[in-house]
Amino acid sequence: MANKDAEASNQREISESPKDVSIGRIMSFYRPRSVTAIGIIVSLICALGWPAYGLIYSKLLFIMMQFADPRYLTFSDDRAFWCGMFLLLIFALGIFFFIQKYIFFYAGENLTFDIRNLLYRGIIYKEIG
Repeated sequence: MANKDAEASNQREISESPKDVSIGRIMSFYRPRSVTAIGIIVSLICALGWPAYGLIYSKLLFIMMQFADPRYLTFSDDRAFWCGMFLLLIFALGIFFFIQKYIFFYAGENLTFDIRNLLYRGIIYKEIG
């Protein structure tokens, strides 16, 4: 008798396997949608910052390698320009990374709140008997 009960409970556990949830359903819980869209745009800007970082750094490195060449007359002007561009890029990336983290923190907090509310609502409305 106990063996049959154990088999029945195992069958129920197998039949109650988790449902497949699409990414679209999860994304439907993000609110407000405008903040999420801004977060995605800021993330793309942050992603494009790394190739720009490499480009500016390599330009600066090649300018510094030509320091000993006496024919290179615009060394100080080029160095100042690319150092300024490097600092500008670092400052801009710092701002965009801060905005990205803050927006995803805010959107993730709303997402977690909504999913927990659905979970608790589902638990409360279950039949007790």
